Amino acid sequence: MGVKLFHEAKRGRFLQPDELPRFFAALKKEANVDLRDFVNLAMWTGARRNDILSMRWQDLSLADNCWTVPDPKNRAPYVVALTPEAITILRERTEQAKKRESGKDSPWVFPSRGKTGHIVELKSAWKKLLQRAKVTNLRIHDLRRTLGSWQAMQGTSLTIVGASLGHKSLSATQVLQQIDLGPDPQFRVGSD
Repeated sequence: MGVKLFHEAKRGRFLQPDELPRFFAALKKEANVDLRDFVNLAMWTGARRNDILSMRWQDLSLADNCWTVPDPKNRAPYVVALTPEAITILRERTEQAKKRESGKDSPWVFPSRGKTGHIVELKSAWKKLLQRAKVTNLRIHDLRRTLGSWQAMQGTSLTIVGASLGHKSLSATQVLQQIDLGPDPQFRVGSD
């Protein structure tokens, strides 16, 4: 009581038009397949880091192009429509899983020998990727905001953007209305 809380400004960082070519060029050359696939899936699905890394084969329906996220941060399961690019990545990971020499199949799309059975963190590989791409101050969660921001800039309704990100309320998505990439109206959300 009587203690003022430190005000922390909401983060609005996402990949900018001048950063995207460098970022994708560095990602294309990435040797760490898990990082490359994770980042691409994050960009194509807008899902949270933990949801992607704990993705299970049983929650995927590649024939129907969908992924059910059973236990997201907001506790409300939702379905992610998978793009052709995401389907390609997941099919390739299926083939890689079949080729592994391990005696038992892993239920995880991103398996690991760790306690959880799946990859939990990619911090050092992420940091190296950003250095190669010459991108600063970008967090893994900003990939999610990148998808939502670019959807909003293209005129997608906030209801649809929110649904694609698994937001429970429209207020969580409305942060994306504040996006302004400069004087060019094509990059301003909410402009006429």
